Amino acid sequence: MRKYIIFSVLCILSIWVIYTLKSFFAPAPSFTVVQIYEEAAVGDKNQVIGVVHALKKHKQNLIIMDYSCNEKTDISKLVNDLSDPKNDKLVIGVGKTAFSVFDQLSAKNIPNIKTLALGHQWTTAYSNLLGKVTWIAVPDYARQESLMNTSTTKLIYTNGVPHAVTQETLRIEHESYKKKLPLTINDHVIILGGDAPTNDGMQKRFTEADASELAIALSNEKSVGTFYVVNGPRTGKFDKNLNEIKNIHRDERIDAVTIAFIETLKKKGVPENRIKLYDFKFGKKSFYIPLLSAAFVYNTPVWVPGESSSMICEAISVISPNNLIIYDNQATNETHKKHVDSVYKQGRARYYSNGKIKTFATKDATALPDARDQIAHVITETKLY
Repeated sequence: MRKYIIFSVLCILSIWVIYTLKSFFAPAPSFTVVQIYEEAAVGDKNQVIGVVHALKKHKQNLIIMDYSCNEKTDISKLVNDLSDPKNDKLVIGVGKTAFSVFDQLSAKNIPNIKTLALGHQWTTAYSNLLGKVTWIAVPDYARQESLMNTSTTKLIYTNGVPHAVTQETLRIEHESYKKKLPLTINDHVIILGGDAPTNDGMQKRFTEADASELAIALSNEKSVGTFYVVNGPRTGKFDKNLNEIKNIHRDERIDAVTIAFIETLKKKGVPENRIKLYDFKFGKKSFYIPLLSAAFVYNTPVWVPGESSSMICEAISVISPNNLIIYDNQATNETHKKHVDSVYKQGRARYYSNGKIKTFATKDATALPDARDQIAHVITETKLY
């Protein structure tokens, strides 16, 4: 009898030890994060990806659902795909499709779905999301003091916008392109600007005149080697009457703004063999990140357009202040200018405007929190997963 009792106790203890060890070493339950962005909006996509990367620092086994959207996206089907009440989700999005999804999800009132809207400036679209999403994250320079505590939506104010660029990702990228892009400290990387919306949804153009003025400024730079030029999907997107030019960057044509820049360089005496153009085409990899990675590795100066908050934030995270020049143009709206002004005053970049490159506002660049980490911190503090 005694042996039987001892045997039974040992069996129970063994079962308890096995169960305890399984619980201790078992992987934490997974959590689903949904990414929604417009396929043509590279900066918006990188905002979402950047936040997800930051969240992964806190939880490794995230399940990622990715939705790259366009005008053909079936929003109702997308919403139905996300409406499973048995699965906890965080839906992160930016752009027209994402905001429509947020609106429909809010109407369904599904308690296990949390939503985060991202952006670089405050527009009526964000006002319409108040009370419908869990969080809205926008840069501090787009702060809306009048909206504090006016709805259930929590506002997250960040230092610039989130993005997907790190020193490590650029080093990896450079390994694939170092033979194609042998930059030096005497070269310049020029990122051409593009047409951009204002807070009220109107378009402002990065014009042929803007491009020509930039080319003249660059042609006057001393000790310059080769100009490595890259444009983007917004470059030359609209004509002078603000009509969208069909199929631009989708066929073999080079847009008129890029042509104006290249031709002005030539007229100012820059030899054609010192101009390398990497023309953006939908469906093909942009040379923007490869060029940024080469500039990072070779300590090459980079010119970034003032109307691109995403590119500015990406550049200041990896390019030294002395090698980073933000240039003004007609597409730079008032919110963009607040961003540029804050970056300049922090000593994170030089600033080209009205034919001159401004000296640094401060000699010591201010180290500020990363927008990605700021957003991830707020979300993880809520014990969402």
